Amino acid sequence: MEGNDIRLAVQRCRNDFLEIFIAGLMIWPLAQCINFRFIPLRHRLIFNQSIALMWNTYLAWKTNQPKEVNTGS
Repeated sequence: MEGNDIRLAVQRCRNDFLEIFIAGLMIWPLAQCINFRFIPLRHRLIFNQSIALMWNTYLAWKTNQPKEVNTGS
């Protein structure tokens, strides 16, 4: 929440949810199809965790981007 009030956090979630959700739909189904079809069983965990590392990096980048705030003026 970065020291802001709860209303701002809720508004930011509403603004960012759809874009992040769609990005997740583009990444995870494809990653799991590749994982279960082409990756040997003993390497599936490391493959999945590698994708998760990239996904978490994206989430951190996305949520820490500066946002324009309307001041009402």
